[in-house]
This record gives sequence, structure tokens and C-alpha cells, in this order.
Amino acid sequence: MVSCGESANISPPISRTIVLNFKKVFDSYPGLPKLIISVPENKLSLYRRKEGYIIVRAFVAIDLSPGIREKMHEVQEAIRQSRARLNLVDPSIIHITIKFLGEIEATQVGEVSEALMKIRLEPFDLSITGVSTNNNRNPRVIWGTIGDRGECRALFEQVEAALATMQFPREQRGFTPHATIARIKEYDPSLMQSIRPYISKTLGEDHITGFSLKKSTLTPAGPVYNNIMEVTW
Repeated sequence: MVSCGESANISPPISRTIVLNFKKVFDSYPGLPKLIISVPENKLSLYRRKEGYIIVRAFVAIDLSPGIREKMHEVQEAIRQSRARLNLVDPSIIHITIKFLGEIEATQVGEVSEALMKIRLEPFDLSITGVSTNNNRNPRVIWGTIGDRGECRALFEQVEAALATMQFPREQRGFTPHATIARIKEYDPSLMQSIRPYISKTLGEDHITGFSLKKSTLTPAGPVYNNIMEVTW
């Protein structure tokens, strides 16, 4: 049995704790301490859903123009002819991810939005300078490479700093701005042959005047993205 103020280990390993706010109980007894229950990291998302939390898969991104997305679609048609098994990204939602926040509670969205609204950069130009993969030895992603004067990285660093106070972990793998075109389910050497004409081919230029916080909803037909808020410079 667990008493108020004590911790109960449900199952190891324990890596985080959450507070169960039994609203009716605590409203009736304002002096009663909250009950703290430790929850394993790999069970946290499921636990939150069971307890009625509203979970949002969120990320910060730069949208690209229809013209660039159309060029990306042309690349998709070319790589589709290879013998590799691919998951092609819907051209209408191709974007540059600045930071993936993961699953957050809906109650955090306002705080995150407020922090992001303080970010300021000058509008800038970028181009898609070619097509590449995330790893030559074991490729898993095909993407459009980004050419700019460091503005995407500057935005990334400002987003990292703005969200660090809210305990969002900093990116440990380094930041390479890119626009994902396809994910590779099963590699075949013919894929590189289909990419070769686009490796150094500029696919268009874009004028960037802001970024957005997006919500990702996973569906059987693929992800659906909706803007939660936009920042315009």
C-alpha cells in the first residue's frame, strides 16, 4: 500500500516520476500532499494516456515553397524506379525539421509557444543544393541538402536555448539541416544510381520568413501535420 508523500516502484528501471493530480481529492483537502508514483521511461507515454492526459507529438520546422516541393516530387519519381523499398514522404508536407520535441502534454503547448515566439532572426534565403543520404555505408534516409549562410543552425541553436529551461533534452547527434524525401526500408544498389543525377543539382531557392510549431498525427495513410503556431519575422 502506498501512502501520500511516499514513492511506489511499479517496475524497474525507474527513470522519471510524474505527479498524479487527483483533482477532486486535493480540492477538498488542499493541505494533502500529492501522491508521487514512479513510472518507467518506456511506460510513461502509455501511462499518461491511461490517466487521460492529452498527448501531442510536436516539432519545430521550416516550411518549404510549393515550387521546391514539386522538385522534390520529381526526385521521388526517379528513385521510385530503383529496386529499393522506400517510404516516400508526401511532397505536400516536406519540410526542414529544426527540432523534434516528441510527445508533450497539451498543457505544455502554451509555454512552448510563448518561448518560441521570442525567437528573432532576419529573413534569409536558402537553396536545396542536391540530394544525399544520411549515411553512405548504411543509408536509411534520402534527403535534400540545404545551402544557406548558417541561418538554419542559428535558428536551431535559439530553439535549443529557448526550450532548455523546460527540460527538453539538447540534441546530441549534431544538427544537419535537411528536407527528408524518403525513408529506406530495404536498400538496393540501384538506389544510388537513381540518386546520382541529383547529387549536385540545385532544386530551387526559397526565402524564409519564419518557422512553425507543428503537431504530428500518425495515421495508417501516413503522418498528418497541423500548425499549432507560427512565428513570422
